[in-house]
Amino acid sequence: MTIIKNKTQALKALITISIISLTAACSSPSPTHLTVSPKLNIQASTNLYQNTAQLEVTDMRIAKYIVSILKEDEAAVVISADDGLDSITKKALSESWNNQGLEINSTSTNKIKVSIDTADVTVKQSTMSYVSENEIMITVTIERDNKVLTSKFKNKGNSDGALSVDIAVLERDFSYNFASVLEQIIQSKDIQKFLAP
Repeated sequence: MTIIKNKTQALKALITISIISLTAACSSPSPTHLTVSPKLNIQASTNLYQNTAQLEVTDMRIAKYIVSILKEDEAAVVISADDGLDSITKKALSESWNNQGLEINSTSTNKIKVSIDTADVTVKQSTMSYVSENEIMITVTIERDNKVLTSKFKNKGNSDGALSVDIAVLERDFSYNFASVLEQIIQSKDIQKFLAP
């Protein structure tokens, strides 16, 4: 009888420890930042060789977070980029335009103004599944020789899955979609023609 009682107590203790461990693992804090690293796949060329332009990037979004995770009857969890989207965008576009022969120069009379209008991922999380929707919209305005060109670029997407959303997957997908919009800008025939020397 004593052995059975000890085994029962040991089993209860094991179950209690397992439940506590499982609860702790499931309630681990969500990350507060994403690493946005757009990898642009642009071939170098001399399309814009010997031309210069100023580059100004502004993040026009009111809320600067990228991801919002919505769960029923809970406050939304929001996640920002670990660096400002304006600086990430300026760096990626500068490098790509330099590879196209366009020198980014703060004294140039040509002006490129990039406005990040929308860049967000909304996740609707339920108990057993999630649905995510992302949208990125960027406006580019170029001033050259008293002429103005304005173009809008966007990318929308969605995904879904079982159980809980994986933040690493959201990070990867957002970086890919953001890079896609930046590639649209660099490869725009209208912009290339407008900036051509």
